[in-house]
Amino acid sequence: LSDLVLYPQTSALACLLVAQWNAPSGAWDRELRARDDQLTKSISFADAVSVMGGFLEQGTLDPAEVGSLLNWMHSRTRRGRGAEIAKNDSLLAMLRGELAGQSEETLMRMASTLTASESNAGLGTSVFSAALDIIDAGKLAERIEPAPLLAAYIESVADGHYTLSANSLGVSAAVSLCELAERASPELRQKFLAPIDIKTRLVADPAENPYTLADSIARSVRAHVRVLCRAVAGWAGDVPDDLVTALIAAVRSGAVKHDEKGRVAAFAARYEADPFHDPLDRSIAADIGAALAALAEPGKERLFSAVLEIDEPTVLAQLLSFAPHSLRDRLRSRIAEIVPSEAGDIRSLTEAQARIESLLSAGLADVAEQYIEVERNLRTLGKVPGREMENLRVTLRLQLLRGDWEAIKTTQPPSNLPPSEQPAAFDTINFYKGVAALLNPDGDRDFAEHVFLQLQQKRPDVVTYAVNLFSARISLLLGADIFGRLYGEALIRGRKALADVEHMMLQVRTGGEADSEIFLCNKALLLLALGQPDEANALLASLHAVQLHDRAAAYTAVALARMGRKPESIAILDQAERVLGDNDLLRAARAHLGTGAYFAAVASVSIDVDPLQRIKATLFDLKQLDPVQQGRILEPQSGSFATFVIDHVRSAAASMTSLVPMMNVVEIDSCEDDLNALIRELLTARVQFLEWSVLDQSKGGFTAKGNPGERDVLLKKGSTTLAVIEAVVCDRPVTHEWTRQLLINHFQKLLGYSDCRLFFHVTYAYIDDLGSILAHLRTTAEQTAPTGFTYAHCAEIPFTDSRPVGLVAHYVGEFGEIEVVFLVLNMGQPSQRLAAKTADMNSPRANKKSSDISPSNL
Repeated sequence: LSDLVLYPQTSALACLLVAQWNAPSGAWDRELRARDDQLTKSISFADAVSVMGGFLEQGTLDPAEVGSLLNWMHSRTRRGRGAEIAKNDSLLAMLRGELAGQSEETLMRMASTLTASESNAGLGTSVFSAALDIIDAGKLAERIEPAPLLAAYIESVADGHYTLSANSLGVSAAVSLCELAERASPELRQKFLAPIDIKTRLVADPAENPYTLADSIARSVRAHVRVLCRAVAGWAGDVPDDLVTALIAAVRSGAVKHDEKGRVAAFAARYEADPFHDPLDRSIAADIGAALAALAEPGKERLFSAVLEIDEPTVLAQLLSFAPHSLRDRLRSRIAEIVPSEAGDIRSLTEAQARIESLLSAGLADVAEQYIEVERNLRTLGKVPGREMENLRVTLRLQLLRGDWEAIKTTQPPSNLPPSEQPAAFDTINFYKGVAALLNPDGDRDFAEHVFLQLQQKRPDVVTYAVNLFSARISLLLGADIFGRLYGEALIRGRKALADVEHMMLQVRTGGEADSEIFLCNKALLLLALGQPDEANALLASLHAVQLHDRAAAYTAVALARMGRKPESIAILDQAERVLGDNDLLRAARAHLGTGAYFAAVASVSIDVDPLQRIKATLFDLKQLDPVQQGRILEPQSGSFATFVIDHVRSAAASMTSLVPMMNVVEIDSCEDDLNALIRELLTARVQFLEWSVLDQSKGGFTAKGNPGERDVLLKKGSTTLAVIEAVVCDRPVTHEWTRQLLINHFQKLLGYSDCRLFFHVTYAYIDDLGSILAHLRTTAEQTAPTGFTYAHCAEIPFTDSRPVGLVAHYVGEFGEIEVVFLVLNMGQPSQRLAAKTADMNSPRANKKSSDISPSNL
């Protein structure tokens, strides 16, 4: 790798190799190793990029190579998710920094190479983002020909392809794009500012699916709004009036659905609540809020008026965190006006729940209650797992928001919860009881610490439990003065609390941004109490608070004052009051700086457990259970482990028989082992999430000579055998003695293969009379069990769907009841083949007469 870096023609390739390097994962200290590996990767990439930049300056490296590297890195960002995007962004920032120091001519050559691409070069593509990065790095908007990039942007936004996204287009790149548009012809600039003709697209193809069409147009509107918002937010000086007007028009066109006026619901909840993927970009409310904050009057008021036309409370509630403080009261009033019957349409339960989540997070209790009631009455196609738990959680959050401490204290789990969800319900209730004890002015802080200590010890990987346990301990230490100092024994306890939380945070899985903010704010508060204002200030400086602006400002002001920088601390508070308005915490911080006044408050508290963490924790708990408990939980109707396994084996067998028509070419049915291998793979796909394994041709049990037997298929978890499957091919009628004895032989040796309690006897049938096989198997089960297995009774597996029929025979063995499941798989499917041929012979196009049809000549 070092040789590649130091050779000009391969230095860009070396940078690519470093950027795509993935360290091998391991079970021990995984997160610590991952952190160290990422740091090493960043250092290596910075060194490699620096060497490559030197070759670029000397002219020994083709600029097109660096352009290709930048293009590749943007492609990774475009396809990435969450943490991976953040890691790649840090490497991109290093590369951008190196490009900023290159000559204008070098950057022009790089940009020209990228903009020369004839295809796949619009918004949402890596080529487009890379080209704008170079233009922005060299401030080349005055020199680059604008037409190719603008035309690509217009075409991609108008098309609304599902890959369209502005996630890799930053603020400065958006500004560069709009600066290019200023140099374009008036006609091209107008097309850039208004690239979407919604009315035309709505009527262009009446046969197109209206739902996919609406989503495509909404995608276009949202992407265009994001780009214009980012350009407005980053514009130096007065924002051009036509740019503001275009943004207002774009927002208004997506505010409500109105086909006749050419408007679509581009801010619908479904675009903010995808249940299957992490969000590709930040919420659109963050972009709109940044634009509102950057605009001066009257542009701000014009844009805000368009925003108030949006009929989706989810986006408006999210906007409360990002909009200027002066606009928030009007925003709350608008949200209160949107009663559920007048809100935008939704298509799924997930969207309804996303609305409630946004309203609760915004502190809008009365509005949230209306939508909670509506969600409870929504009808779905079948029972939705976890819905009762979600209703319990939002009800507790609503009570917490209203300060209804008594209601939280007396909450009990819903009576209709299945047994598998009851432990999680008790944990949820205890969590909110602990939070209530912290937030209630008269609450019991010792009880809160006890609750969160129990939860944290039970689930040390859940970050919210660790954060709130830390908050409870800080609140106990500081008592009646949140800005107080610790001395004596309290100082020792404070240092121990800090050491304990550092240890706890090493055990948690990566948490959300809100939990990270709360933890850092609380840590800074404790550092202030321990007499370490320098460390507290450094920690707060690294914090980009979204929900905790006032706390971060107040704690920073106190830290600066204790460092002897009181004028700066006063300026921090003045700025916070201008942006956030006056509130109790900022007033208390100012009073503390002036007179040392006490202020009774608790440390920051996380008021909700991330749903993803709950799901992960539940799945983790499920995997830790023994297989019998897993089966009982996942088969709630019968609560039977055997029923759960039988259903999965039958479903895997049904999948295999459905492939029979396709087996003629691949001849997978040429031998029994091939079929066993196929059923093994199908069964593996169904049970691997439980960490069960499916093995074939494994040694175990006994043969007649005392040697180990060879089991066809084995279902295991760890070293425990859950079930044994023995298969046999039946291609001769049961009237043959050979066939009857073959079926008996496989049944008897099956019971010698393991001492588990569940066995499967699977017959791959290629004869016409399947009923005769089943009748013989019933007699076999009743009369031919080997010594040591006493027949008890037998139950039919009825014909209900495409899964194979059969019977379940029960025996009493040495240690208890044993079940043998006999399944007959219709591999020949003669009736279906005959039906197809009969239909073909009766077709008007057939050459043969219908009188020629008979079973004997088919």
